[in-house]
Amino acid sequence: MNLTNRTLASRLQTTLSSIVAGLTVAMLVAVPVAVNAQETTSSIRGKILDPNGNPVANAAVVVEDTRNGSLRTYTSNSDGLFLATRLLPGGPYRVTVNETKSVQVTSVSLGDTYSLIINMTQDAEIEEIVTIG
Repeated sequence: MNLTNRTLASRLQTTLSSIVAGLTVAMLVAVPVAVNAQETTSSIRGKILDPNGNPVANAAVVVEDTRNGSLRTYTSNSDGLFLATRLLPGGPYRVTVNETKSVQVTSVSLGDTYSLIINMTQDAEIEEIVTIG
């Protein structure tokens, strides 16, 4: 190789090294940002109980965002539990069970899960527990 070819080869190697180093730094910066992305939605978790305090399995649960009328349907599991995820923060939301019992959730905070117990009796009060997550 003559001097000109060696100079070009050296410059090419330096340029490639700079590009690889730049990409490495970019990846090191981008990955933690993606991993630490903040939650942008909220959730409502509920337990459905019959008049005797037993869990109600397979109950039809409808969660309505009363701001825009959007509906999401869920089914309670064998322990009477349901979890409505990826809800827009704010509210109010209406949670209806088996088309007979409705509960108003006034607001759900960003990234939090609002927890409630729904007693399927005519006269029972609804107990609400707010969990900050």
